[in-house]
Amino acid sequence: MPASRWILLFCLITLPFVSGHCPAAETPGRPHTLTGSFRVHENFRSRFLPTARTLRVYLPPGYGSNPKKRYPVLYMHDGQNLFDGATAFLPGQEWRVDETAQSLIEAGEVEPLLIVGIYNAGVERINEYTPMKDPRRNIGGKADLYGRMIVEEIKPFIDREYCTLKAAKHTVLGGSSPGG
Repeated sequence: MPASRWILLFCLITLPFVSGHCPAAETPGRPHTLTGSFRVHENFRSRFLPTARTLRVYLPPGYGSNPKKRYPVLYMHDGQNLFDGATAFLPGQEWRVDETAQSLIEAGEVEPLLIVGIYNAGVERINEYTPMKDPRRNIGGKADLYGRMIVEEIKPFIDREYCTLKAAKHTVLGGSSPGG
């Protein structure tokens, strides 16, 4: 996919929204707002960070119909906010990443891709998303460990489980606020 298409997809997905700070569990009574096909991997554990998290993977239209086809991957932080109003930090205020991707793929504006939503770790979010420790507030400084979790654990897991294009030129990372 040309870089301009990635940038277009990224901007359409992230610019209109504000990031939530805590993962929301599904709340009874909150309607699901998922569009398309998904797989969920709960309690993903890392050797770098102590808090387990959920990975929610959006599968593009036609995924699996040709076992030889491989797809680029967009990894996004604050995964609980991306696809589903039932899990979003602000009740019902999901970022509509699935609706946007589905629409752009079906219109031929972007090539089909996987989108991996990495749920944040709640109260550990700022610690994991910031590279430097704030000595006054005693928070932050674990971004290197979070990055290692993505590069050394999550990406290899996704590459094993799904039909991906593994090269760096087919891999994008995105988010909003400190997750961006």
